[in-house]
Amino acid sequence: MALRSSVVAVGRDRLLVEERTDKAARLQLVTLRGRDNVLGRSWDDPATAPSLEQLADPAAAGVPVLAKKLVVDLNTVPGVPLKVEGVAVVDRSTLVLINDNDFGMTDGPGAFDAAGRLVDSGVRTTLVRVRLDRPLPW
Repeated sequence: MALRSSVVAVGRDRLLVEERTDKAARLQLVTLRGRDNVLGRSWDDPATAPSLEQLADPAAAGVPVLAKKLVVDLNTVPGVPLKVEGVAVVDRSTLVLINDNDFGMTDGPGAFDAAGRLVDSGVRTTLVRVRLDRPLPW
């Protein structure tokens, strides 16, 4: 399942949305204009089950789903670290990305040494500037 770590407004009615897993990330452009608003519907009620976030197929449940257009597959950009969790737009052709190193923590049996001390993962926090092949449309 893809996570959404960053959403950046890139115009009056457009959003740049990062969809990612820990090993892959893509930036998608969505347009809000002409879309149905879900505010004030049953999705606003905390008692609604399943909740909007729990739906396996929101469209099948009648939730309006935004069409998306791939802006950049970050896995194809040299120097982009894994687990990108922050996106900033510098200008129409330049983005800045930052990863999450989870404070150097690892999961699983190798997370602690024999003395019970945390083993640093060695993953560094990295800030990367990315030039897009085409300017963002806004």
